[in-house]
Amino acid sequence: MSVKISGRAKVQIEVIRKNIKPFEMGGICFGLVNKDKIIITELVGMLKDDISEVNGFVRNSCKEYNKIIAKKWKHSDGLINYVGEWHTHNEDYPTPSNIDNKLLNDIQEYTNRIGYKPIVLIIGLKDNRIMIG
Repeated sequence: MSVKISGRAKVQIEVIRKNIKPFEMGGICFGLVNKDKIIITELVGMLKDDISEVNGFVRNSCKEYNKIIAKKWKHSDGLINYVGEWHTHNEDYPTPSNIDNKLLNDIQEYTNRIGYKPIVLIIGLKDNRIMIG
């Protein structure tokens, strides 16, 4: 499985990268999925109930994110869907933590039911790390 990042998502990543603070921030990734490729098309950022910490990001707004996912899926006639999560690490070249590995396993349970492997995109100060389920 390969992962590509669309031009729009690349612009969003660069804006996020320029605003990385000591506190992690994050959200969800949308994209197109086929048998052997995911194309990340858009990142949705933090919502009001999410928690940003020095060494972590907690997505508490699950109901709100689910509404956003359903709306995006419906408006794209089912082409664009949730493909995973993104968050920042305040380091040049992000290294996945044990929490990142657990996150990937947790979302894999959801995406396996609908037929694809999820991604976790970690945005660092100079580079990104993409984990694939």
